[in-house]
Amino acid sequence: MNPNVLAFKSKLTTEQLMILQTEIAKHKKSTGTAYLLLIFLSWTGAHQFYLRNSWRGVFYVLASLAPFTLFVSGIVVGFSKKHDLSTPGILVLCACLFLLLNGAIMWTYDLFTLSGQTESANDRIEFDTMLMISPHSKSA
Repeated sequence: MNPNVLAFKSKLTTEQLMILQTEIAKHKKSTGTAYLLLIFLSWTGAHQFYLRNSWRGVFYVLASLAPFTLFVSGIVVGFSKKHDLSTPGILVLCACLFLLLNGAIMWTYDLFTLSGQTESANDRIEFDTMLMISPHSKSA
């Protein structure tokens, strides 16, 4: 945990610490849930949205839709040329494979780092909650 967070936490009253613990328990993210979302719904970016990493979640959605869109457009181009494997069809197939490989790399990275990502998400939740209950963050 960040030393600044510990220093900030040491200035909270007993009542504020109790509120903090209650709020953390309500909003804490589970590593198991994050892994289940990664395994079963990774193409939607659900695990990243769950951890409040919205930009990563959007990237997952786009990275998942792009190969599908290219694949369908490649089929359409291929059939419109009467099954001729033309240069545009090959380029679309290569782009599709490249994007699928990129998705596999992202999935593998998250597979090995998701517990740390969950811990970071919980640290952000704790810090945001401390700011919310601290008397210093309220306007006079």
